[in-house]
Amino acid sequence: MKDAPKKKIGLIRVILIVLVAATAILAVIMAVNGRDGGFRGLWDAITGGSDATEFYYESSSGGAFGAIGNRGLAVASNSGLYVFDKEGKQSFSMLFSFESSSLDTAGNYGVICDIGGKSVIFFNTSGVISQIEMDYPVISATVNEEGYLCVCTEESGYLGSVTVYNSEGTDIYKWYSGSARVLSADANDGSQLLVLTIGQGGSNLVLMPLSSEQETSRYSSSGLIIDAGFDGNNIWAVTTESVLFFNNRLEERGTYDFSGKYLEAYAAGSGYMVLRISDYQMGGQSQIVSLSDSGQELGSAMTEAEPVDMAASDETVAILYSGSVVTYDLRMSPEGRAECASGTERVVIRSDGTILAAGAFSAYVCEFAEYAQDDASMES
Repeated sequence: MKDAPKKKIGLIRVILIVLVAATAILAVIMAVNGRDGGFRGLWDAITGGSDATEFYYESSSGGAFGAIGNRGLAVASNSGLYVFDKEGKQSFSMLFSFESSSLDTAGNYGVICDIGGKSVIFFNTSGVISQIEMDYPVISATVNEEGYLCVCTEESGYLGSVTVYNSEGTDIYKWYSGSARVLSADANDGSQLLVLTIGQGGSNLVLMPLSSEQETSRYSSSGLIIDAGFDGNNIWAVTTESVLFFNNRLEERGTYDFSGKYLEAYAAGSGYMVLRISDYQMGGQSQIVSLSDSGQELGSAMTEAEPVDMAASDETVAILYSGSVVTYDLRMSPEGRAECASGTERVVIRSDGTILAAGAFSAYVCEFAEYAQDDASMES
């Protein structure tokens, strides 16, 4: 009988310790979050915050969208840039007036530039890293997950140049082209620069180390190469009739030929490429083809109707139709369907695999149901 009070006192002590600990945690949360650091702040600190199901912004009809950071979103138009965190809170925004804006995002970084103008805005999830005014009109700008920014511009006395910036916005390298016009450039992990140029004899891929202006490899084609980039240490290039695959020395690893068809869209994933090609120049159904990083076909499927947009990331391909988004695996087998609102213009796949459907005033997280075989009739 004498042991009972001791057990009761022990229980009271445990409760008191828990209450003191909770009070201390709450005090820390309130100190960090200010006056809003109540229960919601405590819960967000424990769970890492709640994900937004919808992101709201000013009108961005015909604008560009990109995944950024930990389930965030970047929205750009000719009049402004809006960057949101995963909770739908606006991290920052900028207003400007561009004639023709172009957005590129990768990892925690993004760049928006005025094609034909001279303005380049380099940013991350927290804000603007650098606002750059180039000396000559901008041709293109790309950024990678390590934060290396490549800006291609016109250049007096040359046929273009490429300036490379590090993740702090400091220019670390510049290359001039005297024999062909510069179209685009990409840096892999900060050790190599790949430049796409076009001249009278056709297209060229030029590879060089960022420690030297001396090129190490070159690939020339009589055809038109419209885009190229790094996939890890490997390189891909898209032409009007094929996709080319190289190692990091520009030695060919494979080719996928789609001559006789029209290329409507493409997306480069990690270790694969997805194409949308059609027998017709405009309208109608398309064929979606997924390729390995050596040009082998992984799978193909016909779209249910005329697609509005396409995105690819990791092992998921998302096709936006009028009224729904359908996901496919890399074998191009349909996996899920989500209904979407009228006026949806773009589809974005975030770092965790969740998919956003974006329109003129908002973007929202798609809720997918398992794909049924008779779902295709919904779009026909």
